Amino acid sequence: QVVMNTMTVRGAALGISISTQPVAQNVITGSQGFTYANVLLDASQSGEDVKFSSIPLAMTFATMAVTEVTTCQLFDGATPLNTGSNVVTPAGASDADNTFTFDSALTVTKGTVKTLPLKCNLASSVSASDTVSWGINAAPSITVTGVTSGNNVTETVTAAAGQTMTVAASGSYTVTNDTSLLYKTAQAGVNNVDLARLRFTAGASENLNLQQIALQLGNTASNSPADLIGQTVTLWNGATQVGT
Repeated sequence: QVVMNTMTVRGAALGISISTQPVAQNVITGSQGFTYANVLLDASQSGEDVKFSSIPLAMTFATMAVTEVTTCQLFDGATPLNTGSNVVTPAGASDADNTFTFDSALTVTKGTVKTLPLKCNLASSVSASDTVSWGINAAPSITVTGVTSGNNVTETVTAAAGQTMTVAASGSYTVTNDTSLLYKTAQAGVNNVDLARLRFTAGASENLNLQQIALQLGNTASNSPADLIGQTVTLWNGATQVGT
């Protein structure tokens, strides 16, 4: 007598929800390709791969015009799923469904969870302190099928409005002297002497890319560029040289 391996019958399944990431934060007016939400597609309990071709998502906004959010796309990694005529320009009232139709059917592999970032452009005309979020309403119209069986799958949707993004006018930063370097003496002919330490602090609105710094030689009554070896100054971020 031989008892073979047990095969467990499991139907196709798909859970759809909105991730808690990215968290609620500021979005700068005029931002391009900002990630407003991540759509989670959970096939971890599915008995087969599943696929679907469109999904309705809802944009909730306060006082802005719906047309001030444009060029909305879902991404699978770095690949946009809806391009060309399928790019979504939101329409309708706040919390109305906007259907994202994919260029080709999206397959979610069984036993996995796929994350789809939702990115849009924001017009520079939006007033500061306005808000916008992307989520999914209950009982959306989605046709999900099993890849192998072709059977229709009743997806499980967790309705959510998504994280609220607050519009901010612009980024900001401050520059101060780092108090770890107030005064020191240096021997003539020595390389890599710390002449200044500048602390850059970004404001709360957005991350900043620092690309260029203009420096001015102080106390020129007793100093000149010729006092610097090779008339050169280098800039460092910790142990990494970032500029000359």
